[in-house]
Amino acid sequence: MTYKYTAGTDFVLLRGGAEISLPMAASLNGKEYPLSLSSEGDNFAVYSGEGCEARVDFARDSVKIALKYEFEKTTPIYESVVFFGGVKVKGFDRALNVQPRNNGGKNMDFFFHLPDISSNGYFSPPELNMILGSPEGTVAIGLLDIPDSKLCRLQPDMSFLVESCGGNKKVKTYCVPEILVTFPEDEWQGVSLFREKLIEYGRYTPEKPKFSEVPSWWKNPL
Repeated sequence: MTYKYTAGTDFVLLRGGAEISLPMAASLNGKEYPLSLSSEGDNFAVYSGEGCEARVDFARDSVKIALKYEFEKTTPIYESVVFFGGVKVKGFDRALNVQPRNNGGKNMDFFFHLPDISSNGYFSPPELNMILGSPEGTVAIGLLDIPDSKLCRLQPDMSFLVESCGGNKKVKTYCVPEILVTFPEDEWQGVSLFREKLIEYGRYTPEKPKFSEVPSWWKNPL
């Protein structure tokens, strides 16, 4: 592996001097779900709690995190938050998401200082990847699945809002969009590295768009 990790209540990832601590706790619909380490292997760790389980898979140069909830009856999903308690990056002093923001009116997301991927941006779909930097190095947190949400961001307490569904999604088994952690050399390499990982994990196949499938309104812009 190109990094080191320690699995505990938080799991800590180290690459060179770069260090990130990710608390293994989640929040769903406002209810906290603390998780504890239940099993561990050479390349994985499993965290469990009441009604919730998280599996962490350690690849050579990236980390995948999958969370799943099981309910006794069909349950609406309002807000899904991971890393409840806050991501901690040693020496954290900058952040980047390449989607330009506009002024979201009452949300004022233009002035939000942490990475924010929302419907108020200009890219559709946006790049679901947020890069956090420090003098020691950079680390990126992204999603391998497109969330059912108009908002996905690091919150002021540094927890990660993955989905805000407004109760429109109703399920008995809820799988949180898979999370990917990577270690780019710098902020902008984080963009190309995320693309490479989407291809590697079969979530994206590069191909040219077919002109016959392009909407007529786009072929004849105003």
